[in-house]
Amino acid sequence: MPTNATTAAALVASVARDAIDLLSGPLAGRIRECSAGDCALLFFDTSRAGRRRWCSMASCGARAKMAAYRARRPGTAPEPDRTGPGAL
Repeated sequence: MPTNATTAAALVASVARDAIDLLSGPLAGRIRECSAGDCALLFFDTSRAGRRRWCSMASCGARAKMAAYRARRPGTAPEPDRTGPGAL
């Protein structure tokens, strides 16, 4: 029966092998960094055009689009960011 150390080492080796395959393979150009200023996630762009900007449209993309919308509307004050440090 494998020990926890053996299982953990096998898991790390598998993740490392997959990362090398991804980063050196033909799809390496599809790895992107999220365009949101407060997000540091990397994602694999699976869109047809290969021009996705955000890690998730449900969070980062929606916030960016709402901020752009509010900036275009006259007389609308920008909403404070509730996702950063100190947010409730």
